[in-house]
Amino acid sequence: MIVRLLYALTFVWSSAETEEYINLALSLRVGTFALNGAPTTVSPVLLPLLASPFPTVEAFLLAQAFLGTLTCWLLYLTARKSRISSWGTWLFVFAPLPIHYTAAVLPETLLIFLVVAAVYFWTAGNWYVAGFAFGLAALTGPVVLPLLAFAVLVTAVRKQSLKPVLLIAGTALLVALPWMIRNSIVEGGPMTTQQISIGRDLLYGTFRKDEIVEGSLTATVAKFPKETYLRAAVERIGVDPVSWVMARIEQYPRLFIDTGGNLTSNFEFRLFLVLVQLAIGVFAFIGVRDLSFPLWIVPLFVAGYYLPFWAESRFFLPAVPFVCLSAGVGFKKLRLSSRGARSKGGDEAAPSGIPRRT
Repeated sequence: MIVRLLYALTFVWSSAETEEYINLALSLRVGTFALNGAPTTVSPVLLPLLASPFPTVEAFLLAQAFLGTLTCWLLYLTARKSRISSWGTWLFVFAPLPIHYTAAVLPETLLIFLVVAAVYFWTAGNWYVAGFAFGLAALTGPVVLPLLAFAVLVTAVRKQSLKPVLLIAGTALLVALPWMIRNSIVEGGPMTTQQISIGRDLLYGTFRKDEIVEGSLTATVAKFPKETYLRAAVERIGVDPVSWVMARIEQYPRLFIDTGGNLTSNFEFRLFLVLVQLAIGVFAFIGVRDLSFPLWIVPLFVAGYYLPFWAESRFFLPAVPFVCLSAGVGFKKLRLSSRGARSKGGDEAAPSGIPRRT
């Protein structure tokens, strides 16, 4: 709590996106969800709705810091409920990127909390509550409903009981449905909880670093009309698939690794941060086999979902808590294995007739 509170009050930051969310929160005070006076479907509704009663940005950030702390507590309870090591909770407590987003009016902190809450209730067998939490998460970020569809598919392939995941997905859909209907009316066609541009994200994912104009993807794709994004992306991939593969090799690691550029320009610290993340990834890979289905399905889906699309480390944030849990399990497994090897070696090395010290 102290770490997040101090960071939220000391390192407040903003962007064009944060201003958009603040304006949406202000519009909800007068009963509309609009930008520049026109109803919008660009952003999800839940964060502006929750932020609208707060008198100042600082007051909202204080509440967001508390929410981040509550997420850590829920993650600990999830580990205990799943009967796995809770060491990974400490990794999440001090994870830099989740802390960084506590200091901005953006949906990441709320989305992480809701996904962790949903998974906690899923592991506890409270499927309707889990579905309700996932439904709220769907009103916070666009990946949640596809995640649940993927969970249903994987459960069917594994030939396990579909009842829990269908109840969770159905409840989540019912929670999100009213806002989906509203968005469909605004756009004049079928819509989910917010406007998603698959074509734009796919097109962004086709550009290599040396092709990006002035470091801006927006400027790079400016020559393409918005309605042609998807066609342009498919054409670029078809014309030069090798270049697209190379672009994905360049971009995709950014989904998992935060280089710390938003925290400091110090090269040594950023290199240390990257190495720590790589180590956590290794431990997580070792520990993932001991996780239950609800704990590994989120990282698996998020990692696969962004494989063809433009990727940023913030997109992986909903999966970070479960990667931390997996890393804690992996670290404990290695530690116990190391202890066992040393103990076995000591037994073999003891001379005959000399009792082993216990």
